[in-house]
Amino acid sequence: MTRTERILVCCGTGCIANGAYEVARALEEQIAAQGANAQVELKVCRTGCSGECEQGPLVRLMPRDTMYYKVKPADAPAIIASLEGDPVTKLLYRDEQGVRHEH
Repeated sequence: MTRTERILVCCGTGCIANGAYEVARALEEQIAAQGANAQVELKVCRTGCSGECEQGPLVRLMPRDTMYYKVKPADAPAIIASLEGDPVTKLLYRDEQGVRHEH
């Protein structure tokens, strides 16, 4: 059985201003560079605003529903590598008490 992983990159105005297009390009490059697991079909989708503009660029992995915040192009290798394991904890949301949440 194959599993489809979708990588959603918010491309609302705030996220674009903070580098969403560059993040999307870096993720696409890392999918090719890391030769992701043949059983996983990967696609980067550019989406509309997710409503958390001050936290952008936002990247959401589906169907696992993991959301990453303030993503930089340099984070792309770790994000793609995380598809085979644990999430990238430094990119997860932190509330006022510093607690990290996957979404």
